[in-house]
Amino acid sequence: MDEARYALLGVVLVFLFVVAVAIAAGVCAVIARWRVLDVPDERSAHVRPVPTLGGLGIVVGTAVALVCSGLFFPLPVVWPALSVGVAILCMLVYDEIRPMGRVSKLAIQCGAALVLISGDVVLYRVDLPVVGAVQLSWAAMPLTFLWLVGVQNIYNFMDGMDGIAGVEGCLASCLIAGLTAFVSPSLTLVCMVLAGACVGFLCFNFPPARIFMGDVGSHFLGLMLGVIAVWGASEGVPFWIAVLCLGAFLYDGTYTLLRRLLRGENITQAHRFHLYQRLNRMGWTPRSVLCLYGCFTGLLGAVGYFYFFRYPYLSLGFGCVVAALMVLGTARLERCWRRLSA
Repeated sequence: MDEARYALLGVVLVFLFVVAVAIAAGVCAVIARWRVLDVPDERSAHVRPVPTLGGLGIVVGTAVALVCSGLFFPLPVVWPALSVGVAILCMLVYDEIRPMGRVSKLAIQCGAALVLISGDVVLYRVDLPVVGAVQLSWAAMPLTFLWLVGVQNIYNFMDGMDGIAGVEGCLASCLIAGLTAFVSPSLTLVCMVLAGACVGFLCFNFPPARIFMGDVGSHFLGLMLGVIAVWGASEGVPFWIAVLCLGAFLYDGTYTLLRRLLRGENITQAHRFHLYQRLNRMGWTPRSVLCLYGCFTGLLGAVGYFYFFRYPYLSLGFGCVVAALMVLGTARLERCWRRLSA
């Protein structure tokens, strides 16, 4: 019975993955012909206007596949997230045509987080190594709010080079899906649908990009991955392991934010000083940067996998090695950047 159930789940996952890929790619193909262009600014890596709003493909592909998935599995948690995502979509599509201010965008992010929290998308506890389960009690809602707003912002900050946001979204979704395969079929299904939508988008965004994601896609992906991490915590996947699957993005975004704060810079101002942007400006091709970030996403995911499958000492040792590589690599990059800027 179990074998038959898992075989059926596998067939459903493949079917919905293909649906998400096809819909996302089809929508991107249509949108690429629109005259909504991303004009280069001081933060941009491109030098000429490129069609944007490709994130619509990710949203529509995810939505259609999840509607189809309702025929097979109940998905109680994802519907609030999807509804909020569509609401964000409408406002940010307008933003691409008539740009909004930073405060307006922050209000949208906060509103999305509050709506989800009111729908019981809340991180009530965190399972930590050695310490065990930590009940967040009164801090649950504030911390969930900060997480959902923060991950949207970081994902938006990190979407500044061909393919990077789509590749990270696809890899993180697949890594979390692998952890939940025998724990929560519904969550696995959502992760694979999101990964499929990212693959469809990457057909047009992989370097050299023919379309950009835009704020529509980066906010939606950040929000969905944030919800998946919270949902996974209630299904048996420790929150910190899901966060590790986004570790390369979170590390770069957090490090750059702290670095700019310590230097007294205006953190709300657009810039090109993320680690991946500096690598690109130092001569690394977009594909090389994607390979590097993909490798570190996989390595950080492996740390979580070792712990999840009850190899805690291997997880600790491997995690220390990966952390050392990231720190040493960052230090080397800083030295090379200072020499280049001197």
